[in-house]
Amino acid sequence: RIPRIDAFRVGGLIYLFEYATALAGEIMDINPFDQPGVEQGKRYTYGLMGREGFEKDAKEAVEFFQRALARTLMV
Repeated sequence: RIPRIDAFRVGGLIYLFEYATALAGEIMDINPFDQPGVEQGKRYTYGLMGREGFEKDAKEAVEFFQRALARTLMV
């Protein structure tokens, strides 16, 4: 729980999310801040949500995350 909402705490929260995004990108070996990375993330998300037409992306996302997890656990 955040005791109060002020510029310092909101800035810290934004930093936390940016750091988590960068860390996830490093683990998955992608640049989450460039446009191709953003578009691929959208396709993976649509596929994992079950959106019609993105079934191949869902399968690819699952395989990708399994490889990333295996690579992370080997470190």
